[in-house]
Amino acid sequence: MNTPRESRSDGISFVPGPAAAGRMGRVGRLPALLRQALRLKGDVYHLHNPAMLPVAVGLKWLGKRVIYDTHEDFSRRLMIRRWIPRPLRRPACWGVSRTEYLVSRIVDATLVTQARQVDAFGGRATLLRNAPALAGARGETVAELARRFSEERGFYRLLYVGSLSRARGIDRMLDVLAGVRANGLDARLWLIGPDDDGVVEDLRTHPAWDAVDYLGLKGHEEAFAYMANADVGMAILPDVADHADAMPSKLFEYMAKGLPFVASNFSVWRSFIGDEAGCWVDPAKLDQAVDAVCKLLADPERRQRFAESGMDFIDHFNWESEQEVLLETYRRLTGPRG
Repeated sequence: MNTPRESRSDGISFVPGPAAAGRMGRVGRLPALLRQALRLKGDVYHLHNPAMLPVAVGLKWLGKRVIYDTHEDFSRRLMIRRWIPRPLRRPACWGVSRTEYLVSRIVDATLVTQARQVDAFGGRATLLRNAPALAGARGETVAELARRFSEERGFYRLLYVGSLSRARGIDRMLDVLAGVRANGLDARLWLIGPDDDGVVEDLRTHPAWDAVDYLGLKGHEEAFAYMANADVGMAILPDVADHADAMPSKLFEYMAKGLPFVASNFSVWRSFIGDEAGCWVDPAKLDQAVDAVCKLLADPERRQRFAESGMDFIDHFNWESEQEVLLETYRRLTGPRG
């Protein structure tokens, strides 16, 4: 295994942390990580997710400016972590979320991605929405890759980009593919993303697997290029953990490439995005999802309208505009103390 080396790109220095093997190894490396962080003499330390909570406390104890950034609602998200024994998941959710709350009282700023978390942190958190980073989504590299990935085909192309796991509804999306094909529409599915819990081997026995092209984990630009060549993107996630409240970055990415979608009818998603870029379905009702995909595939004019509306939405909601929240946090913390 090659040891990562320090590198620099676009004015950013990438410094590898202490090597660790497995989850327990990551816990054991935290003191070394704290020492390494101190040697770097940062003006602000921006730490992500619960594994860094002890480091955040250590840095604050030593008088540093610290941002704690939590990307998920861990009061619910740990309920779908398969590596945690089921009887321990609920206590783990409580313990982690309570610790996050206590740490938010001592760090200089807390960033969250879901509106409900602002209240959960007692109003001491700043909402930084999960806007897509799309600076390169319409660039020349993506256009060239899209041309390379284009297909001479007489079938419809569905697509899902994201982690592959049962908690994210991958079984249901294959069920939808099977239903679409059973309705007489020749369709194939691109699956792009990491095999989070070893589910791919089991999926190979699914009746629709012969119509699946599993591409594994792809870089951002490659994923955008595949989106540009698909007909419908799917995000039919079950209503578990915090899925219904988490901003769906994959939908924003689909819209950026003019890809209409079929997605779970979660009120937070639908109220924010609206009804002009895709179809919303009850993830528990297979027939509803199959019907939505079939109708969308059979209506190219509707797909085009959805594509145009989605791209217009992304012109107004993207990381390039949302990043100002983060930059303002940095400006506030790097100003004079007191």
